[in-house]
Amino acid sequence: MIDSQTLKVVDSGTGRYPEWPRLEFNKCGHCSLSEETTPHCPLSTSISSAVRRFEDILSYEEIEVEVVTERRAIRKSLTAQQGLSALLGLIMATSGFPHTAYFKPMARFHLPFATEDETVDRAASLYLLSQYFRND
Repeated sequence: MIDSQTLKVVDSGTGRYPEWPRLEFNKCGHCSLSEETTPHCPLSTSISSAVRRFEDILSYEEIEVEVVTERRAIRKSLTAQQGLSALLGLIMATSGFPHTAYFKPMARFHLPFATEDETVDRAASLYLLSQYFRND
């Protein structure tokens, strides 16, 4: 779940995570986070509950996905891989991970199951709007 005010992932878990999200376990070479101040990778901890929930589902299985927001509900039959792709993209943008933070503004108007053209249009529109306000 994403908090609508802060656009941060709301951790519905107990705060206990598997070993793999620990920075000291397998830290990325370009990671700027410190194990002392951030013991767990924010992106990995954010996706860990989705990984756990879907670990027994094959990526090519057909599933029914429903996305519910304050403004609408969208339902679609697709493969688990396609459904998780939309979910993980939103989670990664709002996880607090420094390398995906620039996607956070797009999260407010996330469009699940968007086509490539729709995504390019949203990204370009938000970029141009930000440039307008920077130069105004």
